[in-house]
Amino acid sequence: MLQARRLVNPMSPDAETWIADNAIRLFESLGHLEIERDPQTSQPVAWFITPPALTPLAEPGQWALSGFRSQAWLEQLRERAEMLGCAPVVERSGTMTTVRVTADSAVRIEVLHHRFSDSAGIPLRLCREEFSRALVMKLPTHLDSATRLPRAPQPSVSAPAYEATRGRWDTDGRTRSALRRVSEFPRRYVIEHAGSHRYVDVRAGKYLAAAKASVSYLRYDEERKILTVPERAELPSLFERVAVMCSGEMPRRGDGSVQYVSVPGDVALRLAEKLGMRLERPE
Repeated sequence: MLQARRLVNPMSPDAETWIADNAIRLFESLGHLEIERDPQTSQPVAWFITPPALTPLAEPGQWALSGFRSQAWLEQLRERAEMLGCAPVVERSGTMTTVRVTADSAVRIEVLHHRFSDSAGIPLRLCREEFSRALVMKLPTHLDSATRLPRAPQPSVSAPAYEATRGRWDTDGRTRSALRRVSEFPRRYVIEHAGSHRYVDVRAGKYLAAAKASVSYLRYDEERKILTVPERAELPSLFERVAVMCSGEMPRRGDGSVQYVSVPGDVALRLAEKLGMRLERPE
């Protein structure tokens, strides 16, 4: 694995570090990177690029390309795909590029997989099970996963507390909350759970604190198949991967919210159940 310390500096909690951290998490949710994180700070300490793979999306006839790719490798894939009647779709947003392959049958994808893997210098893997539904079924509940977090000392009552109902940090020590920020350099967060205190990733901690306060961050538009959460309350790691890999597209940001698109109703409901939250729907 390659060292990731230069990508995110845990000694610098400024906006640039927050942006870099979100970029790394996005690469992770799209399946391009696997990240090793420090058990106390949740900061990346090492990473590797995943092998290239085609993964079925929730939308029938759509596969997402994740992992390593070069421009020459992508051009080879495009040529082979078009010869077989498949249509690669490349979308760019800033410096981020996503690639999806459209085909009218899984057989064409199987043929593409075999022919391309035999000719390309880097083999192409093929996932035959729809990723998002398979992963969300295997995930433990968020509360259950909290019991496996590393233990931490009890935080000071003056440590900044996360106010789940308003989605902000209270630094005056008056808020009662299960989640507290116990250090700034590097940042560490501690959640109170089942009579003990444990180090937690900030995203996971926010959702645990909200669930304990009976607050839901999940809004779902069934007609548009859009799952919306507040900005700065993006879904925790594997839960975000489930939502992102429904479409293979990057989340949309704006108006103080983050939107995950093309999320089927059953997947949205299962995410809410695993996170211990209600799935709010527009009236």
